[in-house]
Amino acid sequence: MFKKNVSGDCKNRENGSMADKYQTPRYYFPKRFNLIVLGFLALTVCYTTRTLLSTCVIFMNKEFHYGSTFKGVLLAAFSMGYSTTQLTAQFLCDKFGSKRVILFGLTMSICTLFIVPIAAPYKVAIVLVRIFCGIFQGIVMPSLNLLIANYFPITQRSTCAGMIWAGIYAGNVGISFISPVLLDYLNWRDCFYIVGSVCIVMWVIPWIIFIRDNPKDLFGIHENEIHFINQTAPVEVKLKTLTQSQVVNIKSIMETGNSSRENKEKIINKTENSGNDFKMLHSSSSSTSTVESTTESLNSMVSDEGEQISSTIVEEEKQMKDDERLPYFVAFKKLITSRGMLTIVYLNISCNWAYFLLLGWLPTWLSKELGVNVGYKFAFFNALPFILCLAISVGFGRLSDKLLSMGVRKIILRKTFGGLCYGIPGVFLLMVSLIIPNHSTVIKIAFVTISIAANGFSNTSYQLVTLDLSSKYSGVSMGIANICSAIPAFIGPLVGGFLLESFQGDWNKIFLISSSFYLFGTIVWLIFLKVDNVI
Repeated sequence: MFKKNVSGDCKNRENGSMADKYQTPRYYFPKRFNLIVLGFLALTVCYTTRTLLSTCVIFMNKEFHYGSTFKGVLLAAFSMGYSTTQLTAQFLCDKFGSKRVILFGLTMSICTLFIVPIAAPYKVAIVLVRIFCGIFQGIVMPSLNLLIANYFPITQRSTCAGMIWAGIYAGNVGISFISPVLLDYLNWRDCFYIVGSVCIVMWVIPWIIFIRDNPKDLFGIHENEIHFINQTAPVEVKLKTLTQSQVVNIKSIMETGNSSRENKEKIINKTENSGNDFKMLHSSSSSTSTVESTTESLNSMVSDEGEQISSTIVEEEKQMKDDERLPYFVAFKKLITSRGMLTIVYLNISCNWAYFLLLGWLPTWLSKELGVNVGYKFAFFNALPFILCLAISVGFGRLSDKLLSMGVRKIILRKTFGGLCYGIPGVFLLMVSLIIPNHSTVIKIAFVTISIAANGFSNTSYQLVTLDLSSKYSGVSMGIANICSAIPAFIGPLVGGFLLESFQGDWNKIFLISSSFYLFGTIVWLIFLKVDNVI
């Protein structure tokens, strides 16, 4: 009955009794898209608070004489704290709800911006402020992953998740462009005060008003949209809406053995009628509507597959009950020992240190190449890699969903986009270090820009794999991935400062080392990645 609209919007339902009784208003705006807008803004704020220091530290260094080594420590301090709270996110969300966890973590992270100008003259104090900024922000992305799994059906997940995660690059774009312009007119202290204030007004208040832990609780959400979200929900979610008598009737389908299809259809009809008053459909709750949707889907499945499908449903129900009893550390063990997660762990530790080195030190490198560190020219080249990241994330997220709906295997898509994410910077950084080290500044900037921009493919590769491995425990899977990502995020800037002093400011050797990690990581990704659901 509803099969056609699984890959479309809830507005495009097929004609039928349910559609007739629950007509979607013509200009209805899907309420699940609230999360796209505010999730995008949340990650924009995350990376704004995270990377603002990368530009301002140039001026802070002049005033306080930090030196390259301490600059590396300061840039890495955020990741020290960020790695400590990743695995607590799932537990906190189960206890307090994802909305509140994200609200608390990100708001406190924003508040640390106001403390930076006060703590800046004291090395220990400024490092501690950045560590606490990372601690508070560490719970945000795993919690947001849980909301994505709740809000969007699998057929829209790549597109919607890609648009939300594009906020990472929007934050980098905004702060990479705005901060050099602000610094041309104001001092670096004003940047922290202004950016912090804008973040609170832009995100905190709308998040409180428009987001709920469960999309069915959103103000003004239509029944059809709830149905659409549930259409491609895991079978265990649909089974929760069945009454006990309906489950007994489903099980009886199995007991009919080789009986005729007509007998099985009679049992399904009995299942539909038991415990449901379809005369009250207009005034029923969303859960009753979900029961009808589920039983009609079961009817269709039995007509096609007979007792084989019914047996699968009952087995799914049993598996659901087993999963509900999984302790946190059992879920963690199942995920961390899976082949797909181990591949992500390796990639995040090996390849991301090069990305975070470039992310943290890009303004310093650009100021050396361009000879300026303020103004529109510097702002443009500082923001350009992340503009391209943003376009890649949104565009290829949509393409990934389209190819998936056309029948392209998920593993092929994840390996292809992951290969581009790691292979492109491997090749271009190698060219910068070996082929064109003494060529024009424009070519070097172009190649480094392409290398950073390729990270936009991560939103259609390893970021989605954390959802592929387990949507129910996606907070745990994202937490594991982010911990392993935080290690190189800490090591990258730290090692960058040490290597710059050791190599006397020679970036070509750093690019060569980074390239080797990227290229070897690409090979590992293509050979060992698995996307099978673990739990």
